[in-house]
Amino acid sequence: MPHSSPTPGGSGSRAARSSFRILIGDEEVDVLSVSPLHMVDRRLVDGRSGVQGAWGVPTVTLRRAVDSSRVLHTWGHSAGSGKPDLRTVTVILLSGPGGEVVQRWELRKARPVRWSGPELDTLSGELAIEELEITYESVEWL
Repeated sequence: MPHSSPTPGGSGSRAARSSFRILIGDEEVDVLSVSPLHMVDRRLVDGRSGVQGAWGVPTVTLRRAVDSSRVLHTWGHSAGSGKPDLRTVTVILLSGPGGEVVQRWELRKARPVRWSGPELDTLSGELAIEELEITYESVEWL
């Protein structure tokens, strides 16, 4: 029997049952979870920083079930090319699955710093999950 992957936002996708959406650039990506968004005061991280009010380098991790899409892997692989592939990642909070937009955050000048493939264990029965950790220059609450 042929295998087909649900499309993001389609009625059979996890995105249709989720209370948030993720856009990488203009492309919607079906993810399971997003680690907390944060900003880090660089003065606490790097005592050598003489910049008043400077923020450190925050990261966020996107987790998704492996399917036929290679969007996270492809972007993660671009990190090794020597040229930064900077994108805007938008986190959209919904009132519930398929609901109205409640809040929106933009992670500006985001770039991948780590991609992890799935841990495969026949006995666990868990989904095969990939992760992409990204860093970003700023987070804007829109």
